[in-house]
Amino acid sequence: MSYDVLGFLVTERCNFTCRHCCNESHPRNSLVLDLPSIYRCIDEAKNVGTFREVGISGGEPFLFMPHILAITRYASENGFSVQISTNCFWATSEERAHTLLGELSSSGLKCINISVSEFHLEYAKAIRLYNAAKAAISLGLIARVNCVYTKSFNVDNARKIFGELAESIQFLSVPCIPAGRAAVDVLADELCYLDNIPHGSCVQRFTRLAVTAAGDVYPCCSPGGFTEPLKLGNINEKSIDSIMFETRNNLLFQVLRTVGPSFFVPFIEQRLGGLGSERGFVDPCHLCHTIMSRPETRRVVEETLEQLAGELCALNVDIVDEFDVDEFDERRQEVVTDGR
Repeated sequence: MSYDVLGFLVTERCNFTCRHCCNESHPRNSLVLDLPSIYRCIDEAKNVGTFREVGISGGEPFLFMPHILAITRYASENGFSVQISTNCFWATSEERAHTLLGELSSSGLKCINISVSEFHLEYAKAIRLYNAAKAAISLGLIARVNCVYTKSFNVDNARKIFGELAESIQFLSVPCIPAGRAAVDVLADELCYLDNIPHGSCVQRFTRLAVTAAGDVYPCCSPGGFTEPLKLGNINEKSIDSIMFETRNNLLFQVLRTVGPSFFVPFIEQRLGGLGSERGFVDPCHLCHTIMSRPETRRVVEETLEQLAGELCALNVDIVDEFDVDEFDERRQEVVTDGR
């Protein structure tokens, strides 16, 4: 497993205040990641050798057009493909959308990710989403729509916004997670809860390293993933390559990468009697966010990892990135059976 995307949440400022925003971006938020820090991270990522793409998001990155032009140009000049996520407030006409995306395309932009949900549409005008997509397609860019779905809005609703363009657009769909502002402003009845505990490893999600506007580094860009136990470091204190190296010996990282947050569920249920969620979870990311953000479940995770580390040591199992939980369980069972 290796990281191939270096994602920058370049700002916490957004001209929208969407009810579902897990980052709680807001028009009054002023934090912006400075260009020298971003350039340094790109240089370090290039030295790592596995990164192939730079992602730019926020907040709303198009509020800082000179900033994203500079990042796009620098990343492209260093051999990275570049994609940008946006709410498309700037696409007031097809002509203006073509002009702005044309500048970015000339600087090396390859893909535009358009954010769509019922919450975005409380602020965004559908015609601007359409304008942005049409301009992107005409410029030869990849046009992708990231749809946050609820019970009343899904990717089918999103496709209707783009009409005849839909066949030329890539649509991705993720559930609304009750994290950040969504934990307060989105009604539970609007969310698509699963009937069972969601299982699945984070191996596919742990390919997009995320750097926030404050310089904090997290192992994924997934909504609701920015919790303290998952923080890998800060770019003002550590380089990207040193952060990547340290993940090899990060047991929490390895467990999530291999089997996912459901690994901790039996331990939490045994010690606390439950997960503290009456309705359940919408996906593994919601489960992870819940476990890692609550003090009582975090303590169980810490205790479980301490126990696991001791058992791995006793079994002489290394936790570097070849660590396999299934193999560990099998070896531990052999020890129990043999009475050793």
